[in-house]
Amino acid sequence: MKPRNLEEVRKEVERIRDKMGMPIDPKIKELVIGLRRWRIETLGSCEGHLEEGLPYPWVDIDPKDILRVAKIIAHWWSGKENLHPATDQPRWVIKPFAGIIRIIPEDKKSRSLQEMQKDAIAFGRYLQQISKDYFKE
Repeated sequence: MKPRNLEEVRKEVERIRDKMGMPIDPKIKELVIGLRRWRIETLGSCEGHLEEGLPYPWVDIDPKDILRVAKIIAHWWSGKENLHPATDQPRWVIKPFAGIIRIIPEDKKSRSLQEMQKDAIAFGRYLQQISKDYFKE
């Protein structure tokens, strides 16, 4: 899996708008950039909202990218510092959702939205910094 140029991906993500003309939520943007850097096609995302929608961050991807996403999430899980300290469980998982694949926090019921948003930012930044030679096809 060869990564894309990070600056090009950042510019691309800055141009994305939803149906209402709104940009990608700031607290999920780094994860979208990180996934797109590794050629994962994102179809939708949200940082999560307590007043409406889902109370946790999520990113939807095309099912054709599931193996790439599985490799990325497995790499993220491989470091103990990325596991939930109270449950020792991984923080991000892949779930089927209405014909697509959704990446969500696994322990979304036991953690605050703010904690999960910080994780989304950290996960995204991590994906942006992985060595370009790490994932070999």
